[in-house]
Amino acid sequence: MMVEVAVCDDHEGQLQEAMASLERFARRHRLDLHLAAFQSLQAFFNAAQHTAFDVVFMDIEFDGKPQGIDAIRRLNETMPKCQAVYLTSYLQYSVDVYRTDHVWFVLKKQFEERLPEIFEKLARIHDYRAHFIVIMPRDGRVVKLASEDIVYIERQSRISRIVARHDVYEVREKISELQSKLPSGSFAACHSSILVNLPRVVEIREDSVLLDNGEEVHMSRRYARAFREQYFEWADQWTV
Repeated sequence: MMVEVAVCDDHEGQLQEAMASLERFARRHRLDLHLAAFQSLQAFFNAAQHTAFDVVFMDIEFDGKPQGIDAIRRLNETMPKCQAVYLTSYLQYSVDVYRTDHVWFVLKKQFEERLPEIFEKLARIHDYRAHFIVIMPRDGRVVKLASEDIVYIERQSRISRIVARHDVYEVREKISELQSKLPSGSFAACHSSILVNLPRVVEIREDSVLLDNGEEVHMSRRYARAFREQYFEWADQWTV
């Protein structure tokens, strides 16, 4: 499968070094990468109108200002499927970048040696985002639901409520049956009747979990330790 890759850096020499590193990595691992280089953010966004980039390696400083962070913020809104990797010479921006959705923050001098880890994580996120389940809500519909759109699942009496980003579905399947269809390691129980999508967790509190849709679900004492352990295990693999 061809992967559309953009590299953005206003320093021509460093841009070419990054491109060469990616070309060597692609040959070594037999990856089909289609690489495109951009020295300006405007050129990148113009190209993005016609090309659905899968990943962008973004320098942070353009003309001496951290414009790359604003560019990734814009990218998160307009092209949420495009994965972002920050490529920089400066550690001073290591906190600011966490205001955006990104895969990695890497120093340019470490870029080539970090590529195996970066692409391993890119692959994990791609597989997670590509995963979906087919459900049959009680209203008779058949719905193809992306796993990443699920926020949490709650069992109520004999019904499982699947709370997704844009809808709520009620199905008869048990939570255990639904969990067996979902990506391993991305969902965890915080209660005997609640299954949470770990990437949707904003905060783990003493007896509850805050999710990115603003809802707060109960976490029982019995499940708290295991849930935290599963969350940290997920975070070790998914975060930088």
